[in-house]
Amino acid sequence: MTQDLRYALRALRRSPAFTLIAISVLAIGIGATSAIFSFVDGVLLRPLPYREPDRIVFLWERPPGGSRNVISTLTYLDWQQQNQVFESISAGTSASMTMAANGEVSQVRASRVSAGYFRVYGVATALGRAFSPGEDQPGKNNVVVLSYRFWQQRFGGDPGIVGRTIALDREPCVVIGVLPAGSPFDRGSSQLWRPLAFGPGELTRDYHWLRAIARLKPGITLEAARANMDAIAARISRDYPASNKDWGITIDRLPDVLVDPTLRRSLEVLLAGVGLLLVLGCTNLANLALARGTAREREVVVCAALGASRGRIVRQFLTESVLLSAAGGALGLASGYMMMRGLQLLLPSYYLPREAVIAMDWRAFAFAAGLAIGTGLLFGLAPAFHAGRVDLAGSMRASSRTATADRSRRRLRDILVIVEIAVSCLLLAGATLLVRSFLQMRGVDVARDPDRLLTAGLLTPDSRFSHPDQARAFFRTVLERVQGIPGVTAAALTAGLPLEGWPDGMPLRFAESNVRGGAGFKSISPSYFNTLGLPLLRGRGLTDQDRKGTTPVIVVNDAFAKRYFENQDPLGKHVLIQEIVPGQRRLGPEIPWQIVGVVANERTNGLSPQGSRGVYSSIEQSPMYGLSFVLRASGDPSFLVAPLKAAIHEIDPEQPVTDIRTVAAIKDEFVAPDRLRTWLFGVFSAIALLLAAVGIYGVMSYSVAQRTHEIGVRAALGASRGRIVGLVIRHAALLTGVGLAIGMAAAIAATRWMAALLFGVQPRDPVSLGAAALLLATVSLVAAYVPARRAARIDPIHALRVD
Repeated sequence: MTQDLRYALRALRRSPAFTLIAISVLAIGIGATSAIFSFVDGVLLRPLPYREPDRIVFLWERPPGGSRNVISTLTYLDWQQQNQVFESISAGTSASMTMAANGEVSQVRASRVSAGYFRVYGVATALGRAFSPGEDQPGKNNVVVLSYRFWQQRFGGDPGIVGRTIALDREPCVVIGVLPAGSPFDRGSSQLWRPLAFGPGELTRDYHWLRAIARLKPGITLEAARANMDAIAARISRDYPASNKDWGITIDRLPDVLVDPTLRRSLEVLLAGVGLLLVLGCTNLANLALARGTAREREVVVCAALGASRGRIVRQFLTESVLLSAAGGALGLASGYMMMRGLQLLLPSYYLPREAVIAMDWRAFAFAAGLAIGTGLLFGLAPAFHAGRVDLAGSMRASSRTATADRSRRRLRDILVIVEIAVSCLLLAGATLLVRSFLQMRGVDVARDPDRLLTAGLLTPDSRFSHPDQARAFFRTVLERVQGIPGVTAAALTAGLPLEGWPDGMPLRFAESNVRGGAGFKSISPSYFNTLGLPLLRGRGLTDQDRKGTTPVIVVNDAFAKRYFENQDPLGKHVLIQEIVPGQRRLGPEIPWQIVGVVANERTNGLSPQGSRGVYSSIEQSPMYGLSFVLRASGDPSFLVAPLKAAIHEIDPEQPVTDIRTVAAIKDEFVAPDRLRTWLFGVFSAIALLLAAVGIYGVMSYSVAQRTHEIGVRAALGASRGRIVGLVIRHAALLTGVGLAIGMAAAIAATRWMAALLFGVQPRDPVSLGAAALLLATVSLVAAYVPARRAARIDPIHALRVD
């Protein structure tokens, strides 16, 4: 074995160009595959970082005709008290809080959770303690647990943090614990946790706002838990028909909730893409190795003449391949780490679940090592097999220039090129579909001139205002002050920004027909439509005269009008929607809202042109406590940031202004995963195109070299240069055509798998598939033209000379 290694090293040193190309191709292929594998492993394969994670489940209310919905307070309490299958159950909701500590006031991302929250996950604190039973009761919930990262960043890792008092939404809270370093809670959106104590205004069944998780008791199966909870849901539906008739419960395993189906499919598609790229690289290297084997034929003959067995010759060639793959694997692991880090920086933080641990650890190392060994054998088998079949007597008699081409070797090289073309076609088809899909996304208008629209959060705690009239007065003053800032041409307040969903989903019924339905609900200032550039289609918009004490009015979007009124005129109709009581988690009595206008569909839940059904009310008639600004700038909106903060500070020095960004930036964040996925697949297909061109060029060059004598005879008999060029091009066209046929058939079947990742493009889009085929055919024929021209310039006298 040592002798084989020494000889292999000497042989590779004698072919520096081949060695460099082989190691580079393998490093790129193994590196890219290892990088994507680290994400697949971290998101899909690695065990969840919780104690017995298979016992953790998510709970949802199931509305009639639906599947999953957030939960009302009293329904959750019934589940908590009546279930027989959970060791611990916890509810929670996210919140933005104002924190005052060390003389600084800032906005923090928080969660309000039941006392058993950390017990469900099986997580202990690094400092202090977690919540105790009973600390989620009113008057006992003024305690808080910090994430490790937040403790380090905001408090400098102060070891005396436990026992200190900070103010959250102007209420004093004692820090009782810090979570462990590197836990999933460091990677989540929340920075701190406070017990969820239900106030009198939150004890309702008709307001759905909570999410729930639970830990199954030992030995309880998911089916048993569903049966028990279904019985409880049926009892609640029977006892409270006004709010819960036909409502049920859905229970999901933790992994099924954490990994979004689109993320799962994205990772699967990317892993398949890099896998195909690696196969393509190995095929290309096998072709190069076959050509190198032809050049080494005399060397093999000499070894065989000196007594080397066929097994020894095959082993020698395989040793060289494994050495190349080992070097490529080592470089691939290093390049894979850099690719992994780059992808982590490019991906939005919200895209991966907090439980995902993306690392180039021993698992990735073992994967890369397996790839290196596998690729070494894959591209080394063909040349090793042919080296072991060298005809000793025939090779000694024939000269290199006059020997007849080895038909089996030529046939194998042709097959390898066909495989390269087919794989390249598959990758290129996927890339063109993703590119067209992304361009469709980029072309969607979220608003008029979104680069000129600046948004900012103006979140206020429920405890800030003792009466809705105070909220109305505060936001009215703020809006008037902001509208007067130089450079602001329009300004509005809204309970929800574009692309970020409807703030509330509300059941409703129509007064004239008693038909029931549902729609998104958004409170806005009357200037919202004009600021965004949403055109009114019928009727009027909201005005400053739509205030408390006047007729409650709403504007509905086009999707709402088409769904519920079809060819009828919705103007003047009345929609009964329960009042959202500001500052409380309950709904008031039904209010007859009169429809006064129809507006074009806003891009709320994504970029779909159809839009989801929604209604808009004035913040004067339906006040909200947490609102956002939308400002239209006459120039660069970044110049408005400082004046905006100053204007708010003058009104209330303790009111933070958060999440300042343009509407264009919101859209960029929304499409960032698609942009990265498209870019990666584009790079894969570009490399595939290059490798396919190299493969075609290599095979045609080899064919010309092997047919030099034949070409010389044709030229001597009067064949023109054009006919000789055509001879080579026809061979290349045949290989390309067969490869494209196979690749297109595979692409048509495989691209259906990508349907969930496409926007505005069908998986079998003829333009995308046709463009991929045309580009690949063009590159292949251009690559074949160079050796074809070389063939046309062969001197017949030189070609016919015999050694």
